[in-house]
Amino acid sequence: MAAAVARVGALTFPAHLTPAAKLHIQGRAPITPGELGDALRRIAAAPDAPPEDAVSAVARLEPALGAVLRTTCVPTVFNAGTRSNVIPATAEATVNCRLLPDADAKAVREAIVAAVNDPDIQVEMNVSPPDSPMSPVGDNAMFRAVKAAAAKVWPKAPILPRQSTGTTESATLRRAGIHAYGIDLFALTPEDARTAHAPNERVPVASLQPGAEFVYLTLQHLTR
Repeated sequence: MAAAVARVGALTFPAHLTPAAKLHIQGRAPITPGELGDALRRIAAAPDAPPEDAVSAVARLEPALGAVLRTTCVPTVFNAGTRSNVIPATAEATVNCRLLPDADAKAVREAIVAAVNDPDIQVEMNVSPPDSPMSPVGDNAMFRAVKAAAAKVWPKAPILPRQSTGTTESATLRRAGIHAYGIDLFALTPEDARTAHAPNERVPVASLQPGAEFVYLTLQHLTR
């Protein structure tokens, strides 16, 4: 089991850009310096066949962005045995996979089975078809409202779509045919952003008022 988990942990799925990820990279590439900027520009130049070495560079330099460029699987829980001096009769490992919104769950399972490569290990995938298509990105009412509001609160700040690595209740809305989006309300430093879900999670006090104004102006534009 340990060897199988290691093989799954080393499994790399092909890079693939969703519409949101494509717009995000195309928007960031021209304004990002250094090695990360070089990698983003190479991906932006070939969004339908992103160079694997450029994608790997992004994953190394900015893991959160790299995680939306391909399906990822990470071993998270391992259960085996009851006593230190007894060989376990069974062992079970949990692997958390974050599938891209348009990924084929059946194909992901087949890739995991192939990586495990052991007929004595049973692979079960606890997933149901999401039936929740991504909301459209680009020039629509929501994006125009966000850009107009942000231009007043944070002049000259670039406004880019971003694909989340988590899940939200918006899946239920999209399943009902309602376009749904999340918006980042607060200006955060990279250090602040890395505290998300940590014991010291925080938002700078100075970001609260601008964030509230941004939401108000966005709603104001949407309800005109």
